[in-house]
Amino acid sequence: MYKYYCTIISLLLLLVACNPKQEIKNSYIKPQCLTSQSECVVTNELGQFSLLFNVKEIHGELPFELSIAYTSNNKEFKFSGYFEGKDMFMGKIPVFFTKVKNENKQTSEVLLANCSEEQMVWRLWVTVEAFADDKQVLKKKTTFFIDFTSTRL
Repeated sequence: MYKYYCTIISLLLLLVACNPKQEIKNSYIKPQCLTSQSECVVTNELGQFSLLFNVKEIHGELPFELSIAYTSNNKEFKFSGYFEGKDMFMGKIPVFFTKVKNENKQTSEVLLANCSEEQMVWRLWVTVEAFADDKQVLKKKTTFFIDFTSTRL
C-alpha cells in the first residue's frame, strides 16, 4: 500500500512540476524612445522626426512596431530604410512604412534576428523624401541613422 501512495504522489508531483514552456512576449506600449537609442528626435532641413518603438526593449525574433512621427511644413513624405548590425554583419533588413491616416506618422512592423552575442547594436538607416505636392514631385531627400540595442532571448 505504501508503494502505491508513493507512486501516486510521485506522478502528481511530476505532472505539477512540468509546466509548458513560457513564451516571452513583448508587452506593447504607447510608442516611445528606447533607453538604448542614440537619438530619439532627429532634426534636419526637412523637419523634426521622432523615431518611436511600441516596446520598452527590443528582443531578437519578437516583432515590434517602429513609428516615425514628424513635424514639418511639408505635407508629403515617403520614408524608407533598413536595419543592419553596427559591429557585426547581419545583412540588411528592409523597413517598409505605411502612412497612418489623419496623422503625421508612418509605421512599420519589424522583426530582427537573434545574435550569437547577448546584446547586439543595430543601426537603423532612414531615408526621407519630401514631395512638393501629392503629384509626387520630389523636392528634397535626406538620410540619417540611429543606433539601438537588442537583447537575445
